[in-house]
Amino acid sequence: MRKNYYDTVKALINAIEAKDPYTSGHANRVGEYSVAIAQEINLSSKQIEIIKNAALLHDIGKIGIDDRILNKQEGLSDLELEVIKNHPSIGYDIIKDIGFLKDVMNIVKHHHEKWDGSGYPQGLKGSEIPIETTILTISDAYDAMTTDRPYRKALSSEEAVKELLKYSGTQFNPEIIDKAIETLRKIDKNGIDEIQNNIEGIA
Repeated sequence: MRKNYYDTVKALINAIEAKDPYTSGHANRVGEYSVAIAQEINLSSKQIEIIKNAALLHDIGKIGIDDRILNKQEGLSDLELEVIKNHPSIGYDIIKDIGFLKDVMNIVKHHHEKWDGSGYPQGLKGSEIPIETTILTISDAYDAMTTDRPYRKALSSEEAVKELLKYSGTQFNPEIIDKAIETLRKIDKNGIDEIQNNIEGIA
């Protein structure tokens, strides 16, 4: 049964990688950042396992997004941005009936919520957003900012940190932002583990 669980996760990851090659490395890095932050703030081993699963699968909903939008070389139009905003809900729908991912599905659904309530899809605010989700949100944003994308060059680590601080309390959880930044600064991107190749630790 455990092997079947791992095979299911691998199949889902392979599906989104085939759709959007950028997502492979992104998911691994976000997982590494999120697990490190969770450890730094002393979350339980169970919470850390949940965060690892959620990080690997947080963009699974992009399977349902048009390739022409996902791989567009220039900035997205307002309409295209609205389409992209559907991916957390699509991801939730994909995994909601997989029993062993029941603790992951809501993190996937809400990883674009913002601390001030201006995020999507439900506009959750402050403590309404589980701490696991707020960790993933910080890690996701940091990696997106420090990675080249088709429509822009990557920011430096320190430039990305400035953005995290700028939006602390609006986009990001101000209660953990300092610890998160301290952790991110410690991580050497060239030494990131391939979490995807070590998901045998996922429960």
